Amino acid sequence: MGVPVTFLDKYNPDQFEIVGILNHGCDSEYDLAKPILNGKEKFSRILIRRKQPIPLPYASEATVSMAAEESAS
Repeated sequence: MGVPVTFLDKYNPDQFEIVGILNHGCDSEYDLAKPILNGKEKFSRILIRRKQPIPLPYASEATVSMAAEESAS
């Protein structure tokens, strides 16, 4: 996800990892692209990724077990 540079004030390294930056697309191996929207260059963005995925309520074992029981009846 691309976030503003001001995100660094609130950055929690236990929750997110920084994977790159959108700046010019050529400064370094971590500068992945140019932030352009509707043909206009936008401000730089930091690319982050959540370390632990959010558990989805519909994909829990209990839900899958209940669905299997219902289809067996």
